[in-house]
Amino acid sequence: MAIAILYEFPGMGQEQYDAIMEELDFSNQPTPGLLFHVSGPQDDGWQAVEVWESEETWQAYCDQSYMDAVQKQIQTFHVAFFPVHKVFLGESTNPS
Repeated sequence: MAIAILYEFPGMGQEQYDAIMEELDFSNQPTPGLLFHVSGPQDDGWQAVEVWESEETWQAYCDQSYMDAVQKQIQTFHVAFFPVHKVFLGESTNPS
């Protein structure tokens, strides 16, 4: 079953987020099990939402490289999971 993950990174800025994304190289190499990733600023830091094919695929990737990349930039963050019931995608997948 697909899962959605909400990440909240208090105190983190765009430079730290971009450093994580550069290390993970999401845009240049396939990430098995990752269906999509979106992110943006919030009042006190940064947030991201991902949808993965399953919790197992997320956990495997997380154990391999994700947590190492994140913890190089920030030590405190919050993660919440919920099962995915439906996904709707609009016409544009890259608003920037």
